[in-house]
Amino acid sequence: MAEDVTVRSPDGVVAARVGADSAGHLVIEASFNGNTVLEESPVGVKIDGRDIGAAAVIGEAKVRSVDEVFRWRGVKKEVRNYFNESTIAISAADGVAPWKLQLRAYGDGVAWRMMIESPGP
Repeated sequence: MAEDVTVRSPDGVVAARVGADSAGHLVIEASFNGNTVLEESPVGVKIDGRDIGAAAVIGEAKVRSVDEVFRWRGVKKEVRNYFNESTIAISAADGVAPWKLQLRAYGDGVAWRMMIESPGP
């Protein structure tokens, strides 16, 4: 199994870690100023009755940083979108199709999403 992947906010205050627990299930945890705010929690979804977070193998992580401003209708006229991101390749020992977990750290929180390709209709 590959190493855990940690992504930190641009200011270093927020951190999120993706790894595997002792049973090999994919987990995520987050901290703010070094204090845990999201304890190690399982990540997965069942597709055709199989939990794709089970028997997870963490692969290559592609890292990028974004710092952009866009116009907004509301209290503020412009909003800053400022984060660091890792897109992590995930596969499974049991033959579940590979997928990706995108993990972002902002100055005030974390976000993640599972990116699963569909074989089509």
